[in-house]
Amino acid sequence: MRFNEKELVFLSRQPSERAAELGMKGPKKGDAFLDEAERKYLFECSSREQCIEWMDAIIKASYEFMRKNLIFYRSEIQRLTGKDPLEQYGISDETRFQVSNVLPPPPP
Repeated sequence: MRFNEKELVFLSRQPSERAAELGMKGPKKGDAFLDEAERKYLFECSSREQCIEWMDAIIKASYEFMRKNLIFYRSEIQRLTGKDPLEQYGISDETRFQVSNVLPPPPP
């Protein structure tokens, strides 16, 4: 799984739910793609279970995961109450919060 540098910086500033010493290797010297947004990082864990736990935590902390959850819960609240929960904040029309961008079409 790959994470870009912006996501890693954002994650590093969040309060931690897990604590561990992290062995991380950055790009090798002489790398021709130093400014590449899709930079790769290697993470080490002491067991497979620990690796799965960390990967799950990193995935759940990603912007895309939180955005999909926001859209899902927004549509559920709208379905149950008939009101858009984001309307009170004046952001309901922003494209990044639109349900049609994420949810698959309903079955026939």
